Formats: sequence, C-alpha cells, structure tokens
Amino acid sequence: MSWFSRLTNVFRSVRLDRDLDAELEFHIEARTDELIAKGLTSEDAAREARRHFGESAGRRGAGLRLRTCRRPGEARKILEEMEQAAATRYLASPQLAVIHLGLGETDRALDRLERGLEERSYFMIYLRADPIYDELRSHPRFTRLLEQVGFPVAREAAPCAAI
Repeated sequence: MSWFSRLTNVFRSVRLDRDLDAELEFHIEARTDELIAKGLTSEDAAREARRHFGESAGRRGAGLRLRTCRRPGEARKILEEMEQAAATRYLASPQLAVIHLGLGETDRALDRLERGLEERSYFMIYLRADPIYDELRSHPRFTRLLEQVGFPVAREAAPCAAI
C-alpha cells in the first residue's frame, strides 16, 4: 500500500471518528431529554445519558485510533474490555465489528454485524455508505446484510442464452 493510501486511510478514520462523535452527541442529547421528561434533574439525566452512551463510544473511538496507529495489541485489549462490558449492559455489536475489521478479523466483524441486525441496532443504517466497510462490500455475507437491512443491492445480469 502506498504512503498516499495509508495517509488517506488515516484521514478517513479521523473524519469518521468526528462524524460518529457528532452522531453520538445527538443521541446523548436525545436520551438526556427523555430522562428529564421522566423526572430526572438535568444534571442527573446528562450524567446517566453519558454513562449509557459515552463509555462505549469512547472505547470504540480509542480502538479505531489504535488501529490507525497500527497498535493491534492495545486495540485487542480495548475490544476485550468492550466485550466484557457488553456482557452486563447493551453495547451495539456494530461498534465491536469496526474494531474486528481493524484487526483484520473479517468473519468476526461480519458475525458482529449480523448480531447488530438481530439487535436492530441503529448503526446498521450506515452499512451502505460508511467507508469503513469498503473492504467488506464484495463479501457475500455483507451483501446479504445489506439486503436484510433493506438497501437495494445491484445484481449482475445473468448471461444471455444462445439463440
């Protein structure tokens, strides 16, 4: 891979982190509003929403940055911590899939994405457009996932029969 490709991947990851952070902030604010409507004070609601979303999001972002820096040992440690956290509370499987991708574990990433479909994770709406999944686009399991989420998938035309 050329230096330009590596640099492009670094910038793509940074842009993706920024976009995901903005998306996460939106959901944290929405959750805060829900908790306030249920009677929590604004401080308690904000703290609870950050605890619910913030911890997992911060770990995911750290895992992506470590992958970009080519520190798979640390990325794997973060992945293990996230998987332990997922045993006791909800953590969207697609968040873990991204770190598996960074570690080159395509099948485990696809397993996590399939679990994300079962969970009805909102992260699944990004499958078609998010460049982080580019390496999976030709994989038959990924194509099936796109179809199951409801995205149109281009099919190759069947060969014409000889007349």
